[in-house]
Amino acid sequence: RHTPPADMRYVWLVYLCALFYQPVLNPSTGFLDWLAVAVLIALFLPIYAATFRVRNDRQILIVIAGLGALAFAGSLVNSGASVFAIYAAAIASRLYPVRRAVKVVAVLVGVVALMVVVSPVPMPWRLAALGPALLFTPVVGATSIFDAERGRAHRRLLRAERRGERAARMEGAAGGPVHRVGRIALQHDAVAAAAGMRDRGDQRPRIGMRGIL
Repeated sequence: RHTPPADMRYVWLVYLCALFYQPVLNPSTGFLDWLAVAVLIALFLPIYAATFRVRNDRQILIVIAGLGALAFAGSLVNSGASVFAIYAAAIASRLYPVRRAVKVVAVLVGVVALMVVVSPVPMPWRLAALGPALLFTPVVGATSIFDAERGRAHRRLLRAERRGERAARMEGAAGGPVHRVGRIALQHDAVAAAAGMRDRGDQRPRIGMRGIL
C-alpha cells in the first residue's frame, strides 16, 4: 500500500490545533480541560502512528474505528476532538474497493452528525465547534479517495508498461536466433541452387560429346 512521505506525516499533525480552540476561547477553562487536551493527544498519537504500519483492510478498519471512537468520546469534553474523524476519513481512502471506502466515510459523517446532537456545548457554539468537522469529513474523505484511486491507476499503468517492455525484450531475444537460422537456411539454399546449376551445366556438354563420338 502507498504511504505518504515521512515529512508529511508530521505536517498533518498541525490539525491537532483544533483541540486548543475550546480551552483557549472558554473563559472558564480549568486544569481538567487542559488535562483532557493532553490525554486526547496522548491517545491519538499511537493510533496515528499505527496508520502508517497497516498492511490490510482489516487493520485499516480497526484504526479507523479507534479514531472514530476517540472522536466521539473526546467531543463530550472537547469539541475539537471531532478532528479525529477527519483523520479517519483520510485514512479510509486506503480501503479497496472504492465503494468500501465511500461507505466508511459515510459512517464517519454519521458519527460527526451524532456528535452535534449529543454535544454538551450550547447552541450556536456547538455548530461553530463541530460544523467544520461535519463539512471537512466528507470533503477530505472524497478528495483522499480520488487521490488514492488516481495513484492506483498510475501504478497499474506503470506495471503494464513494464510487462510490455519485458515481453518485447523476450520476443527480441527469442526472435534473434530464429532470424539467424533463417538467414543461414537461405544462404544454404542459395549455395545448393548454384551448385545444382553448375552440375546441370557440366552434364549438358558431356552428353553432347558422347553423341558426337
